[in-house]
Amino acid sequence: MISILDCTLRDGGYINDFNFGRKCISEIISSLAQAKIEIIECGFLKSGANDPDKSLFGSVSAIAMHLPDNKDGTMYVAMIAYGDIPIEEIEPYDGTSISGIRLTFHEQDIDRAFDFANRLSDKGYKVFIQPVGTATYTDKALLDLIEKVNTMHPFAFYLVDTLGTMYKNNLLRMFYLVDNNLAPDVRVGFHSHNNLQLSFSNAQELIGLNSKRNIIIDSSVFGMGRGAGNLCTELLTQYINENTCEKYDIIPILEIMDEHILPVYSIASNRATRDICIRRCVNSPLKSARQTRFCLQSRYRATANTTPHYRVAMHARFRRQSRYRATRDNRIRSCLNSLLKFL
Repeated sequence: MISILDCTLRDGGYINDFNFGRKCISEIISSLAQAKIEIIECGFLKSGANDPDKSLFGSVSAIAMHLPDNKDGTMYVAMIAYGDIPIEEIEPYDGTSISGIRLTFHEQDIDRAFDFANRLSDKGYKVFIQPVGTATYTDKALLDLIEKVNTMHPFAFYLVDTLGTMYKNNLLRMFYLVDNNLAPDVRVGFHSHNNLQLSFSNAQELIGLNSKRNIIIDSSVFGMGRGAGNLCTELLTQYINENTCEKYDIIPILEIMDEHILPVYSIASNRATRDICIRRCVNSPLKSARQTRFCLQSRYRATANTTPHYRVAMHARFRRQSRYRATRDNRIRSCLNSLLKFL
């Protein structure tokens, strides 16, 4: 069986410094639940985090305010990067907040991380073992890790393509190695990055396997994530609906894109453009006003146009593009008028 884990609020937080806003966090979680995503990752657990507008949480109880009273079969989880929070700050599971914790760690921290994971399990949480960069592990190192996993018996064990370098053959070879040695009731997860634009095709390979293993595939809305981003939730859900069974509602995911994710990329694009324009003016103070205006306008448009415009639904594409063009043109005029005052 294939399940989806959406990590928009966690991996996507690297794009906007996790500053989604309190209302936005709750609305994203609610919309993902409406879309029938099986596992929703709410953010990071991190000691000392106390900003209610960020998807960084200093305690498990701080996440509860964003979750519905009726969880209706959806699993809500958070991630801990080993070393970011002491075990004493994790409250025992009581059913009011998240039920699962994903633990990520580097190869040199394996022994200490497993001790931490066992203590999380003792507190009642479903533990996801998620080592960083399993794509770089040797076969022996991976088998040694699987032996520890079988001893602990967590909820899930992950294959992680941290650098986005895995081709289909690499993925399938590693999956079969894990599948043949991992305890049969431990789920196998796959978290990929899209550096080679292969996240979607690799996910299709896993979906098409004739395996009795329960598989979890990570994705994020609009592919929002560190570096080249992640597998897109909107593409993955549509593919599963059309090729296996229709179980996801795409509309709430598209609404997340329009209302919450695309504005983040628009802000980032405008900030990058502003910095480029300022550096250009500072480095070329003797350029004529006409040359500078042409330079700024060209660079602004080049940067602004890097934001992807694809849409699963055509009506959403037209609505966003019309709104974007009007906003872009207004900002170009405002930017040029402000900068030319200093020439």
